[in-house]
Amino acid sequence: MRVMNFSFLKSEEVQAFSFRLLPILEPLMEGDEFLSGINPKLRRSNDNLAKALTLVRTSEYTGILFNSDALRDQYYIGFKYHVASFLFHPDVEKVQAAKLIDTQIQASGPTLYNLGYAEETAQLNGLLASLQTPEAQAAIKLIGADFWLDLLIKAQQAFEELYQQKVAKKSTRDLPPAMASRKEIVHYLSQILNYLDAKTEANPEKYNPVVEKIDEIIVDMMTVARSRKSRTNNTKEEAPQR
Repeated sequence: MRVMNFSFLKSEEVQAFSFRLLPILEPLMEGDEFLSGINPKLRRSNDNLAKALTLVRTSEYTGILFNSDALRDQYYIGFKYHVASFLFHPDVEKVQAAKLIDTQIQASGPTLYNLGYAEETAQLNGLLASLQTPEAQAAIKLIGADFWLDLLIKAQQAFEELYQQKVAKKSTRDLPPAMASRKEIVHYLSQILNYLDAKTEANPEKYNPVVEKIDEIIVDMMTVARSRKSRTNNTKEEAPQR
């Protein structure tokens, strides 16, 4: 059987693969303890993911969080490029100040704005904490980066306040989070694919037709996923990295 790399797929695509797989498996379920046992678990996880994704799409916080995140990204990039411009300053003291700050920026990940909400928040908090030392504060003031840093701190705080409000909403606690449901689905699907691989080796006449149908689905989905990943990588390579 072809390899299905679930890490390349969006949550909706993981769910779509599951929906396409189940009808192919139905004729095999009767009398098969493993497939008949895992079927209700997979369907339950699919239901939970569908509800969680609907909640995310319809949440009053989805658009607000997106805009708030975009604003903190904007100020982070402004801060980073302001610092980078002083790396080429004729004043050696200002160059040294910029290098001190840039070292912290590089350590936190210069493209942290590409990360997910939680990971970006963690990296950004780490960066902001590292810039609170007297030495870093003096360097920031020397090159006039305090304007951008103040904007970034306020944007980060505003984003976190919004995120905590969202988490506090009762509706977001009533259902398993989307990522947890996705993880369950991937776990069950991986077990099924491994199981079918083993069965095909033992009884190719019975299972080869099933594997061929599944391979078609895998090829279709991975072609789209790899194409998307390739476009994303190309975009990142074209973007300035300082």
